[in-house]
Amino acid sequence: MNRTVLALFLLFAGFGCAFAEEPHPSEDRFFTIILTDEDRAAYESLSEQERPEWRRRYWASVDPIPTTDENHREREHQQRITEAIRVFRDKHGQFVFDDRARAYIRFGKPTRRERLEGEVLLHEGIRAPHEFWLYGDMILWFEDRRLSGYFEEGLTRVASGIGATDQYLREDTGWQVDEELLFEESFDRFLEVRNIEVDPVLARRYTDRGRHRWREVPEINEYDFEEGKELRFIFDVSHLAGSAGRTVLLIGFLIPLKDVAFEMREGIESAVLQRQAVLYTQDYIPVDARSVNLAHVRDPVSGSNWIATSDSFEADPGSYVLALRVIDPVSKNQGLFKTGVNVPSFEGDSIRISDLVFAGAVTAEGAREGTFARGEYRIVPRPIRIYGPEEDVTIYFEIYHIETGAGGRGLYEVEYTLFGTKAERFVSFFGGSSEGKLEQGIGQAFQTQSPGPTARRHIRLDTTSLPDDRYTLTIDVTDLANGSTDRASAQFVVKR
Repeated sequence: MNRTVLALFLLFAGFGCAFAEEPHPSEDRFFTIILTDEDRAAYESLSEQERPEWRRRYWASVDPIPTTDENHREREHQQRITEAIRVFRDKHGQFVFDDRARAYIRFGKPTRRERLEGEVLLHEGIRAPHEFWLYGDMILWFEDRRLSGYFEEGLTRVASGIGATDQYLREDTGWQVDEELLFEESFDRFLEVRNIEVDPVLARRYTDRGRHRWREVPEINEYDFEEGKELRFIFDVSHLAGSAGRTVLLIGFLIPLKDVAFEMREGIESAVLQRQAVLYTQDYIPVDARSVNLAHVRDPVSGSNWIATSDSFEADPGSYVLALRVIDPVSKNQGLFKTGVNVPSFEGDSIRISDLVFAGAVTAEGAREGTFARGEYRIVPRPIRIYGPEEDVTIYFEIYHIETGAGGRGLYEVEYTLFGTKAERFVSFFGGSSEGKLEQGIGQAFQTQSPGPTARRHIRLDTTSLPDDRYTLTIDVTDLANGSTDRASAQFVVKR
């Protein structure tokens, strides 16, 4: 009878192995291993219904190319899971979710993977089978300490690899393990058997780094620039009043030509870049997106080393995430940037002033490449605020909610004040909407009529007589009808 029961048990156990459900990449266990302790606790505290939205926000927050529809990091994660499920199987063909599978999902495929089978050593007992994984700058070790096909991270720190035996050795014989010596012997033995040539000092450093990352770094997933290199660009975000209580985000780009590939097209040396911009809510729900091609012709006369261009969004006041990308399709170089932006409101009954927009030029001419139209003005944003010899500082700004009287006109005052950090005395002449001169800390005020509740102005500072220094320009505006005031400030550097 007992034999019959045992036979049935083994039969059903066999069927259980044969028909065990295949793991699916969407299982939580494959996702939570790449999370920090804090994120894992937050995720596991959620209900099953809440978890998909948390996952969506998480993957959007770590997307290396947030300006495209495809999430490259999530795709890589899914590919790693699929490959780990395929590779790490036991003798019955069942998936083994051991530390090797976890490492593959967290860190990707190793550059080199070597295995050494277990062996019996005189006076030492059983040395467990172990594997050596080499990545670019770290080494991970795994051992089958239970001789069950389940590998655990790290080298054996006991004599036999079998817990009960080692406990007996320590308690009944007083036998002690020199962990450092054991590591060296295991390491040297492994390299000898596998005929691997490696600098032992460097290998030890890589192993220590592997131990640290295994315990402290949930995941390593670096985006490959597709054989190109990073295309660094400079950008700046300024805010102006929009329509119906909304706010305009004006984004100025400055792209260096040194990393852009030019080609001869119909006898003209030119380049075509792709510029992408996406505005997200803080929960990574897309608000708006832009994608344009920028054609640029090299101008040997001007000798310019930059491409100046701009883009804009209109959004409700609040906090957002802005993602920007510039691509050179020829060289494969590309630049990526993601940052949080706080969008202010310019609504209210009292006078308000916009951000101070640093510009390469402010003109009343027709629109041209890279310009941003605002009423009668065309603005070329200049996101870099360092000025060399004979470069004027040009700033555009707007004034809102000016109280108007008969005929729809208003009266307001603008006062400019310039402060340096080092120079005690200086003089800077300026033009633009008004003309005058600025001295250290001495304000220059102008009373002006506006044709309506909004005024658009600009100032152009001559830097010829300004010594090298960091300066702060402060602009105060006053509504002369009701006495309300507002102020905006911005800094720039003069460096010859």
